[in-house]
Amino acid sequence: PPPRESDPRSPTAPPPIVLELPAGGGYALNGRAVVAGELPSLLEEVYRERRAAVLFIRAAAARPYRDVIEAADVARGAGVQVIGYMP
Repeated sequence: PPPRESDPRSPTAPPPIVLELPAGGGYALNGRAVVAGELPSLLEEVYRERRAAVLFIRAAAARPYRDVIEAADVARGAGVQVIGYMP
């Protein structure tokens, strides 16, 4: 059968939000550097308009596990409901 054309009225899914923990420290949200102290308020702002509060965390191998858990705690405090971990 011929391919179906997408319905222009159907909502498109928003892009995923990825919180990166680079090897050198700090954070990046979808590739943009974020100051640690601003992370909670930035996450609250990002998820204010989203239906599903899903966040993916990608940490460099050099980052301690403690950093990943702390980032997840900050995200939960900002209202993130589901956290996925990326290798």
